[in-house]
Amino acid sequence: MVNGCQGDGLDLTKIKLPQSLIDSVKKGVDRGMLMELNQYFSEIEKIKPDGKRLVDHLKELADQFDDEGIIKILDAIEKN
Repeated sequence: MVNGCQGDGLDLTKIKLPQSLIDSVKKGVDRGMLMELNQYFSEIEKIKPDGKRLVDHLKELADQFDDEGIIKILDAIEKN
C-alpha cells in the first residue's frame, strides 16, 4: 500500500521531504539513474521520524530497478 502504512510499518503520511529533494530524486529516476540516488539518501536519512527506514525502502526498490515503486512513494509523500 502506498498511502498510509507500508508493509514494513513505514507511514508515508508522517514523512515530509523538501520539494527540491523530491524533484531531484524523481529526475534521477526518470533518467534511469537508480544507482546514483545514493547522493540524496544521506539527506533523506536525516528526516524525522522515518527517514532511515524510508531510505532502506528506497534502496531496496532501486536494487530491484523498481522505478515505478520509487515514484509512487515520492508522489504519496508529495501529497502530504
